[in-house]
Amino acid sequence: MEHVFKTISEMALDVGNICVQIMIEKEHHKNVFEVLGTAFWVTYDGIQVLVTALHVMKGIKGNAKIRINGEIINLQNVKYYANDENDLAVFFLFTGNLESKSVNTISICDRKTEYSSVNRYFLIGYSQGARNRVNLNRKEFKMMQTTFSFAPLKDKVSSNTKLKDPIAFNFNLKDVYNHDVKKTNPPSFHGNSGAPVFELLYNKQLDKHTVKLTGVFLEYHKNQHEIIAVGYEVLLDTIRKCFKKAVFQSENRDGSRMIVFFTN
Repeated sequence: MEHVFKTISEMALDVGNICVQIMIEKEHHKNVFEVLGTAFWVTYDGIQVLVTALHVMKGIKGNAKIRINGEIINLQNVKYYANDENDLAVFFLFTGNLESKSVNTISICDRKTEYSSVNRYFLIGYSQGARNRVNLNRKEFKMMQTTFSFAPLKDKVSSNTKLKDPIAFNFNLKDVYNHDVKKTNPPSFHGNSGAPVFELLYNKQLDKHTVKLTGVFLEYHKNQHEIIAVGYEVLLDTIRKCFKKAVFQSENRDGSRMIVFFTN
């Protein structure tokens, strides 16, 4: 078990840089922002998009920000494609210096078929709290990722969820261990909505581990000890529909900036 935890920690360091914080201004604290949810970069058809939970985007009220490559970007007027049935949102960011800066991303179509599953999964996100906070008054940027590792997919979802196509994993808050295999109290799941869920893979011939994107974390049901997500197929279908609905319009003659609309 210790070896598995260590491997997941190493993999999380490799892929965690695709994640970003979605932040909202703290009430009665101007220019102080707390985590509302997690988003992550995905590449589809050569274009980078951000994926998160729809309830996170709907929860944006007032001043909201996202920080990418050190740049603080407003989110209030960002258009997004919504999958209401499965609580997903997909959106594009063509603004500021993002055209000239590379962002870390994962290919939605890379399924790592030469690797085999080891039946272990994990998500990477940003838990709410003092360790994830931005204070623009003091130029303080606190970012600390959380990795939750859990058991294989369940055959049946026990929790009462409104998602059309949920998948579930066992996760008991009273039976949690850190990477040193010592019992610990885990951080909150609040703030992790929209986080990517990965599956740990292994190639025996190469003696090498890797991961593939398995889905998007959306809910935790404490009484049922269940992590609820939607799977890869739902995510891929949502992104494909997003691209069919998206209309790109150049803002400048050189096309260096884009505005995105969605058709009905």
